Amino acid sequence: MSASSANSASEPAANADRATCPTCGRPISAPLGQGTGPRSGSPATGPSASWGEGGPLASAAPASAGIAALRPNAEATLEATVASVGPTREVVTSRGPAEVADAVLQDASGTVKLVLWGPQTTKLQPGQRVRLAGAWVKEYRGRLQLSLGRNASMAVLGP
Repeated sequence: MSASSANSASEPAANADRATCPTCGRPISAPLGQGTGPRSGSPATGPSASWGEGGPLASAAPASAGIAALRPNAEATLEATVASVGPTREVVTSRGPAEVADAVLQDASGTVKLVLWGPQTTKLQPGQRVRLAGAWVKEYRGRLQLSLGRNASMAVLGP
């Protein structure tokens, strides 16, 4: 076996506990089983994985330090209670018309707005506990808000 074959044969063993991005193949910094969703090596599958009670997010690793620890231009993983859900409204985007609603999440450290798009607008009710993984934090009009992109997931943990 050549030296290059030996190196490539040992690489999978060295990286067996590391997740890779399914799109680009780059290593992901969280070890397998330490996060949620496709970025952590525990892919979410089926409708219950994203929204159902008891999907892979329900038993995932502990959430971050809380809402007060959120910083703009970063991903966040957190558990919080839905304080309120605003009415659904229709907006026109560059991709055409879309439905959007705002929810307010709270935990012991503070509150933050969560922007819900499309089918997400009807999924949350006040009083529910939710877990967000890979949510994007941004600053809008001087306040932090969360949004769920393609790589993010949300699970309803219960009432």
